[in-house]
Amino acid sequence: MSIETDISEREAFPVVLGTHTIFADKFKVSVTRHIAEGSNSSGTGFFTAFGYRAVRIEISGRIYDGDNPFGFLIFVNDNTRGTRVFNINYRGMKFTNCYIQHYDFTDSGDECTDVKITLLSMDRITEVSG
Repeated sequence: MSIETDISEREAFPVVLGTHTIFADKFKVSVTRHIAEGSNSSGTGFFTAFGYRAVRIEISGRIYDGDNPFGFLIFVNDNTRGTRVFNINYRGMKFTNCYIQHYDFTDSGDECTDVKITLLSMDRITEVSG
């Protein structure tokens, strides 16, 4: 008996950031919740406070900017230094009021430029409507 398995590649999903499109090969979302602990005089532990931390969105992919890939570099550099917020959609999920925290930009002389960008948002993740 033989088993046949088809292996296929998934296409990159476009993510629009301002006027630029990142074709995302990887998209990672993580959240940390802060929980403060205390104990009473008998040593029994309990939670004293809960704090929500920002949603961290990491996008790895590539951009196609023709002969001038450095337009994206200038764009993210300016917006990492400023207070502009972005709304992004990815596969039916909506992330609002995102700030750029970090970016990597690698131009290897190919037709596309590799980018990795980290965004932070305090808003809830929602579904894209309609």
